[in-house]
Amino acid sequence: MIPADKWEVIRPFIQRVSQVIVITAEPTFQKAMQALELEAINLWMKPLSLSMIRHDMQSAFRKLSNQNDVEERTVSYVDYESLFIESDEAFSYPVFLLEVEDLKDLPHLRSFVKQYPFSVRPQVLSTSERIVLVFGSHFHDEVERARTLLYEWSYVSHTPMAIAVHTRQQDQSLQEIYIDLIQAMELTFFTGYNQVFETKDVGTWRDFDPFLSVKEQNEWIDMLSEGDRHRIRRWLRTEFFAFTSPYPEPGLLRTRLTSILAQVRRYMLKSQMTDDKYEKHYKSTFDHILYGSNLFRIVQEMILFIVRLVETVNNTPVSHRDAVDHALAFIRKEYRNKTLTLSQVADQVQLSSAYVSDLLSKQYGRSFSEIVLNYRITYAKEKLLSTDLSISEIAEAAGFHQANYFSRVFKENIGKTPREFRKTT
Repeated sequence: MIPADKWEVIRPFIQRVSQVIVITAEPTFQKAMQALELEAINLWMKPLSLSMIRHDMQSAFRKLSNQNDVEERTVSYVDYESLFIESDEAFSYPVFLLEVEDLKDLPHLRSFVKQYPFSVRPQVLSTSERIVLVFGSHFHDEVERARTLLYEWSYVSHTPMAIAVHTRQQDQSLQEIYIDLIQAMELTFFTGYNQVFETKDVGTWRDFDPFLSVKEQNEWIDMLSEGDRHRIRRWLRTEFFAFTSPYPEPGLLRTRLTSILAQVRRYMLKSQMTDDKYEKHYKSTFDHILYGSNLFRIVQEMILFIVRLVETVNNTPVSHRDAVDHALAFIRKEYRNKTLTLSQVADQVQLSSAYVSDLLSKQYGRSFSEIVLNYRITYAKEKLLSTDLSISEIAEAAGFHQANYFSRVFKENIGKTPREFRKTT
């Protein structure tokens, strides 16, 4: 028999066995109660009788054979089509979904499941990405049994696995259950593997627009142009590491990450960082976004790529073409500053004012003053339509010294005064 201090640890493993015979050298009431708790066929006490051993072993094999026949008949009707085809027939028995983080270990998981001593033998439906366990009878503590299965898998493999358990009460077809299990399994994208998820705890995904707004695009242009690694890290971690339930749909998050990577790609091309080393790292990061199983690792990989890229650019001598881009980024950042001058921009790129003016004119077909004025008028147009600020307040915020001058140049460029623009647009 099992020592008293080990009983609670060993009991769950013994209960998974279909037929139990208990043997003890201590014929006490406590040992008899343990045998009853395990629903043992018999409690053997030394000395043993050969006829009793033969009788109990034959009885155990007979019951085991009958039980296997019942289980086979119970679950044999379930097929793969039931997972994918709509049906009005409700399925009321437990269903588990198993998924390993590394698909290379899926054959190992199939072998593990085949040999695992389930107390109720499930039908195993294996797909190219996951394994479905369909049980043919009810049992208690589905979640606890899933945790035990996960625990024992950790002893035979270093590959993380997650299990989703169907725990919703309403009548559902096997196809509907399978869809719920897949959605529950998608939580691994946020919380990782080595966990058991319950379908009853999964709600609807939170919807959002995944693409960068104009403001966010400009923010990324500035961060990359300025080579601000700390700000880039902070932006990505704030954006992607603070999610709580209800979680956003994982596919939309992947889209948002690719939208950010598109800005990085433009920065690569502009900075002429297109050698094989960075092209491979870029493609690897893109693959991580599309196929990575965990959001945290995807973002960490993205941070690593962007920071290395920015550090290389920062340590590369600035060409005159790059100087124009840096100059424009500085203008975009400071155009609302009334005291902004061409000499300040020239100081930023370490070139003469006359040469910067010439570069801007050749690159953009406008002078420094015209570029600044265009940014200020664009800002003023946005505020005229989206706020109730007065004309003078908007002029002040946009970087104009006087409201009258603002109104005059606004009409020259837009064809209407600020007040007319606000009323008629």
